[in-house]
Amino acid sequence: MSALNKNQNKIGARKCQFIWSDIKKDKQDVAAFLDKYHVQGKAKCRYVIKIVHEGEMIGCATFGKHHRNSTDWVLSRFCTKANCTIQGGLAKLSKLAYSKLQEPIVSWADRRLSDGNGYSKAGWLLDEVLPPDYFYHKGLQVASKQSRQKNKIKTPKNMTEHQHALSEGMFRIYDCGKLRYIYHLR
Repeated sequence: MSALNKNQNKIGARKCQFIWSDIKKDKQDVAAFLDKYHVQGKAKCRYVIKIVHEGEMIGCATFGKHHRNSTDWVLSRFCTKANCTIQGGLAKLSKLAYSKLQEPIVSWADRRLSDGNGYSKAGWLLDEVLPPDYFYHKGLQVASKQSRQKNKIKTPKNMTEHQHALSEGMFRIYDCGKLRYIYHLR
């Protein structure tokens, strides 16, 4: 609904509270919210911004260090309740996060789901266009290519990662690439 601009509940960011906290304080509430409303569910993070309107959490964003290089701060999740748009929400939470972290923040738009326009409107700069990538799928189970690395799942020496996945009934699905954005104050 958000991608199609069809959400019926539109709330201005000025009417909301943006509450920054260490994830340890709100871990269960935030995890449940993300599992319910974010297409990828919860993620490891260090900090959260809860977006509250009239005493109810209607959105949240999570931040943590990048899982590969541990130097970049990453906006790993941002979502709102179903059928809800927080007008100016990404811009406001980006400024708040930057003021707390005091370092640039990176995030990615999955081109299957987004054109990245929301990031651009909120002051993020397009940093890199990444080519299509893949993941594995079996029924309702989705597995990242990282989780299927040969050394992690004990792939037989005579098989490739892809052959091993196929032997387990998993199919490789390609995406449309990603857009890498960076936020910092100019």
